[in-house]
Amino acid sequence: MAELPEPRVFSPVTKDGYVLEFEDTFDGDALEESRWLPYYLPHWSSRASTAARYRIGDGTLRLLIEQDQQPWSPEFDGGIRVSSLQTGLFSGPVGSNVGQLRFKPGLTVREAQEDVRLYTPHHGFYEFPDDPSAPAPARPYPKEFAVDYVRGYRPARHDT
Repeated sequence: MAELPEPRVFSPVTKDGYVLEFEDTFDGDALEESRWLPYYLPHWSSRASTAARYRIGDGTLRLLIEQDQQPWSPEFDGGIRVSSLQTGLFSGPVGSNVGQLRFKPGLTVREAQEDVRLYTPHHGFYEFPDDPSAPAPARPYPKEFAVDYVRGYRPARHDT
C-alpha cells in the first residue's frame, strides 16, 4: 500500500505555506477588466442593470450604491441595489434556469452570458484589508452595508 504524503500545514495568521496567486492593489485609475467583471449576476437581469458603480484611486476600490441607482433585478430580487465585481460568470440560454448563483426557485435567464473564468480557485486563503483609519461616513459601516467576498463557481446544472 502506498504511503500518503505528509499533510501540508497552513497558517492564516503567519501565512506560512500560502503562495500569493492573485492580488490587485487598485493602483491605477481604471478597473482591470482582465481580472474583474464589473457586473452582478447579469444573466438574471442584464449587464446594463447590474453594472457596478465604483471609484478607483489612491490604491483603493470603492464600490458605490448611489441615490439614483435602480434595483438590479426587480423581477427576482425586489428593491435590492447592488454594486459588485466578479471573477467568473456563466449562464444558459435566455429562458433557461441555468446560471450562476441560483438564489431562489423560479429564476429565468434574461440575458445569456459567455462562460468567463478570470480567477476561480478551488480553495485558499482570502484577505481583504480594512482601513480602520478611514474617515466617517466610511466607518462605521451603515447597517445596509453587506459584503459577500467569495462565491462558488460550479459547472452548470440542468435542473428540470
